[in-house]
Amino acid sequence: MKYEIMTLTKKIVVGKSIITTNKNGKSMRDIGVMWQKFIGEGIYLDVSRKPPPLTRREMNRNGF
Repeated sequence: MKYEIMTLTKKIVVGKSIITTNKNGKSMRDIGVMWQKFIGEGIYLDVSRKPPPLTRREMNRNGF
């Protein structure tokens, strides 16, 4: 499997989680499965298209 290194600047992804440990010897597989879901379910594209959140100053300027 090829891997891509990504930087998710100011983006938070909620809803996907996994608990893994090196004790069971499956941590690499578990993490790989999560990345496959992250990319395969289109989460990566959704996150990459989302604009960064407004700063506090921008929120005040826009009346939030």
